[in-house]
Formats: sequence, C-alpha cells, structure tokens
Amino acid sequence: ESIPVDIFFAPQYRVAPFKLGLQAMCNLGQQVHLVNISGVCHATEIKLSEQSLLFGAVVLGSTATKKLHLHNFGDLGAKYGFEIPAKYRDIVTVAPASGFVSPHDDVLLSVSLHPSRVSKGDLAIDNIRCVLDNHEPIKLMVTGRCIEQPKENETTLTFAAEVRQEQVQNFKLPPPPIGKNPTAYEWRLRPVVTTKIPEDGQFFFCKEEVVVPAGGDANLEIVYRPLATTRQAGDEQPPAEGEAPKGKKYKPEKHEGSVFVATPDGQAFVIKLEGTATPAGVNALALKEVDCKSTNITQIPIQNWMHVRQRFTVKVELTDPAPDSDAAKAIKVYGVDTFDLPPDLERSYSINMYAYKEGAATVRITFTNDRTGDTLIKEQPFKFIAAKSLATIKLDAACRQKQTEHIIIANPLDVKATFQCTSTYADIKFDPQPFEVAPNSEGTLALVFRPVLEGSGEAQITLVSPELGTYPYQVEYVARAAGLDKTVMLKVPLGSEAVETYRFMHCASKPATYTGAVEAAPGTKLHADTFVIDTKDIKAAGAGAEGEMVPVDIRYVPSALGESRAMLKISSPDGGIFSALLVGHCIPPQPQGPIVTPAGKATNVDFKNPFEVATEFTIQIDNPQFTVANKVQKIDPRKAVAVPVTFKGDKEQGARLTISCLGLPTPWIFFLKGTK
Repeated sequence: ESIPVDIFFAPQYRVAPFKLGLQAMCNLGQQVHLVNISGVCHATEIKLSEQSLLFGAVVLGSTATKKLHLHNFGDLGAKYGFEIPAKYRDIVTVAPASGFVSPHDDVLLSVSLHPSRVSKGDLAIDNIRCVLDNHEPIKLMVTGRCIEQPKENETTLTFAAEVRQEQVQNFKLPPPPIGKNPTAYEWRLRPVVTTKIPEDGQFFFCKEEVVVPAGGDANLEIVYRPLATTRQAGDEQPPAEGEAPKGKKYKPEKHEGSVFVATPDGQAFVIKLEGTATPAGVNALALKEVDCKSTNITQIPIQNWMHVRQRFTVKVELTDPAPDSDAAKAIKVYGVDTFDLPPDLERSYSINMYAYKEGAATVRITFTNDRTGDTLIKEQPFKFIAAKSLATIKLDAACRQKQTEHIIIANPLDVKATFQCTSTYADIKFDPQPFEVAPNSEGTLALVFRPVLEGSGEAQITLVSPELGTYPYQVEYVARAAGLDKTVMLKVPLGSEAVETYRFMHCASKPATYTGAVEAAPGTKLHADTFVIDTKDIKAAGAGAEGEMVPVDIRYVPSALGESRAMLKISSPDGGIFSALLVGHCIPPQPQGPIVTPAGKATNVDFKNPFEVATEFTIQIDNPQFTVANKVQKIDPRKAVAVPVTFKGDKEQGARLTISCLGLPTPWIFFLKGTK
C-alpha cells in the first residue's frame, strides 16, 4: 500500500543552492530514505556599507564629502535611485544618484553636505531613501552642522605689478596647521576666485582645479594681472566726506579680491587678495630698418586688454635724436591723433616715417585712454639705411642731341643744402653743378643727357649733400644714332674746283682724332675724286659744356655736268660719327679772263681735263694776232696742262681762246688781252 506525500518550497529570502535527502521515520524506529530534494532561491540582497553618515562641522560655503558603498549580495542585479527630501536637495547630494548594481558587486557612492546657512545645532536628515527594483528601499541618515569661516583659515596675499603685467604667488593647500590631505583619497579642489575692486574687472586668476594627493599637498598658483592702475601720487583724490559727484569715478587705492577653497573634509580656506598697479613702463619694439628718402609705413600692433571698446588719444614724438636738433629736422614722423580699439581685439596703429640721412632714431608712441587715464607707451627704434634707388629715370636721345629731365629736391632745414652730383655715365651732365637749395624751400636740378656714342644701358647718378645725405637714382638710357648733321652745297663750272668748310660739334669731354671718308649717297654713283677731304689731320680737344667746333675742308672737283651727291662720314671711337650730305652742282664752263698776253712772249693759259678719260681737245683763237702751238691736244684724265699763247700784234687788242671737245656743247672760253 502507498500514500502520496506533498513537498512545498516557498522561501522568503535568498537561499543558496542545496541538496537534501527526505527520510521517513517509522514507528518502529526505522528510517526509510524516500527521495533527494535540491533547490535554490534567487533574489536581490542589497545593503549600504553604512546606514548613517556623520559629517561633523562644515564651513559655510564649503562641501564635505564621504564615501559609501552600495553592496549587492544577491544573484540578481537591480536599478537604484536616491530620493532626497525636497528641502534638503540643495545641501545634500549623492553621486551617482542613480544607476545599476550588478550581482555580487558594489557601487562607490559620494555623499556631499554643502550647507547654505549657519545652523544653531546639529542638522539631521534621516529620510534619504535608496529605491531598488524587487527590494525594499534602504534608508540613509546624514548628520552635521554648518559653522562660520574660522578666522585662522583666512590668509592675505599682497601683490604689486605694472599695469598689464603679471605677478604670481603660490599658496599651499591645505595650509598649516593642517598641511596635508588627511584622507586616503585625492582631493580635486575647485577654487573660486573673485575680483571685488574694481567691480567691472577681473584682475585675479587661478586654475580651475587643483589636485591634492592623498596624504600630500599642492600649490595653488594665483596670478595678479591688473588692467588698470591704482591711485598714484598726483591722481585726483576722492572727497574726504560726502558722496562723489554723480558719474564721477576715482581710481581705487588698491585692487581687492579673494579665493575661496573648500575641501572634501568640510573645511574651507579664504585667501584675501590685495594688489597695487603702477603705470606701465616703455614697451620697446624690435629695431626696424627703413630706406632713406622714401616714406615708410610702420604698423604698431595694439592688443585691447579690456572687454570694452577703448578710444585713445595718441601722441607721436621723436625722442632720439633730440627734437630740437638739426638731425631731428631731417626726420619726419606722423601718426593720427585718435585710435579706436574694439574689445578684446588686436589692431595696428600706423606711423609714417621719412628720413633724409642715414642714421638712427627712436619714436615714442603714447596711447592715453582719456576716460580711465591709463596709458600705453611703445618705442620703435629705426635704422635708416641708404636707399638703393629713389626712382628710375628714362633718357632717350639721338647722339649729340640734348634731353633734359628735372629733379626736385626739398630742403626742410634752416640752413642751405649743397649737393655734389656725379654720374657713372659721362654723357649725363648736371645744371647747375654744384647744386644748392635754400633753407626751407625746394630746388630744381636739370639732368642734361647729350650722348656722344650710340648705345643703351643703365647708369647711376648720385646727389650727395652733407646736410641731407645721399640721393641715388637709377638711369636707363638709349642713345640713338644721329641723323644727318647738315647738307654742304657746292657749285662750280666744269673744269674748276670749289672748297667748302664743313664744321661739326665735338661733344666728348676728352680729346679725339677723327677720320674722314666720302661715300656715294644712297641711290647714286660717285665718280672718284669728285669730293676730296683736304684736311688731313682732324683733331679735337676735350670739349666743354657747349662743345667744340671742328672744321673740315671739302674740295669739289666735278667731272660731268649736273648734280653730284655723296655722304661725308667723320668718325672717331671717342667722339662718335658725324654724317653730312655733300651736294655739288656742276654748271657749263664759264668765260674766264682777261688774261694779259704781252707781245712777243708766250703766255701760258692753265687748262685741266675734268673728265675721267683721256680726251682730245680743239684749241681755237678768233684773232690771228694770237697763236697757239697746238690746235689739237689730247690730255690725260684729270690732268692740268699749260696752253702757250703768243701775241704778235703792235697794239693792244683782245681775242677769245676757245677749247672744246666732242660731247660738250659749251666750250671753255678764255678772254685774252694783248699788250705791247
């Protein structure tokens, strides 16, 4: 026979895994093994490491922090969240305030107490709950009290610095007598720094976070960076009694501020800050090199140290050389009188600088904020170097022709300025030389370009004045070939000669020896020896400013009727090339005489064959009282002969000697006059 047995397992809490045997006890004292029973109950079992936190005394404005563990001894994880009564939420915080706790794990919690007002007694908060899933809420109690800042925790630091400069001081945290972080974990402190005077500025600074290691200390670096000066001797003093005029602001005697540092153990330290700011010194800038004789614009960077727009009155002055010295008069410096600077931005102030002479100078620029009275002073040193070239002058002229350019020089001094002018190209002259400019006036120098030789290139001209320094200029010149100098006209009957003097202007400053040549004019043929240069030595001495005239004799010996043209070339490597057109007009033979012929005695009549070939001439006399030896005579080319004529008459009478040849319609006629 058998009977049923019901087994029930209804745990009310977590039960670890188990395995048990079920025994039946008989009335005869015998045990009968019925079955093995195993089971487990999974559940959450969560507890706080401490049910109550005692903070003790906490300084007003500081924060005390304690660590707490939330343990999960169960097999199931759970979400948690802390509920703090509404009236205590501003003074008690739990971090993290919500989250998830895993099975067999724990969460590290930070509970902070930061009271907002001094309490008369202990403060007890016993209804803080940790709400869990599938678990009863856990309660936490926080107790403590809020006290005033102890006087022994206050320290004063005194600073002194130039305006817009920094002074740094270090403050040890925690200060004596504590001296060390008494906890087993590091502190991450967040100092609170404020500037109380002036109200509209922030002149004291420190890091946002300072880490103090467990059992150690750290330095808090406090920076005083004043943006305005404190009251100085000579500044306007506030009234001793009564209120200041409405809208009137006076500089404070000192700047004031504080640093508040709260520690996690509920302590707090106050560092009172006092600072005096003196006017800024001179800010010297880097040396700048500028060219003389040219306007230079120098940019002076200015950073607005305020968070508001500033308007400055600007004073630009020359400090070295002395403003009243002669050297200072040769330096011109200028800048605008006012300068606006937007908040927190950097802009550049421009000064215009012009120096006449090489040397050095220092310019002081003073920026004054008329509203606050603060000043910013910068000094810019300059080194004036010789200019490479003030301008490029272009010159273009034919040889021996003049081109004139003008240079205007200003003299700002109270004394006369004298210049010596030089050129690397000899054909550039100056008028006047030396050149003078009256005090406080302008002068004009003429640059005269009169080239001798054809060519092009570059040259430098320099004007040097003991008073105003050096004025260099670059010259680009082109000397073109000279055109036809002149035309020489000659006119002569066939068989005769004419001599004309051609004169040319020697312009070179040094002596020269010329050679001459006659060439056929373009498009013509030239008979040899038609034009002959009679002057054998063509020499010229060094010319002055106006040049020197050189004569050359040209002989015209025609061999045919009509016009002859040729080009005369007079050249020298030192004096250039001169060209002249020679134009000869040969007319028919003209009657000559009378030639006196004494009776009984032969008289020679000179005749020349003007032709380029040997020619046979016929000689006739129209009076039988005159006779010639040969009535036909062949004469070599260009050869002169004497034709003897004899007069046999007994009384004075005349005759005509005619010499003719084939091809020439007009003969040569010589009138004869016979005498006893």
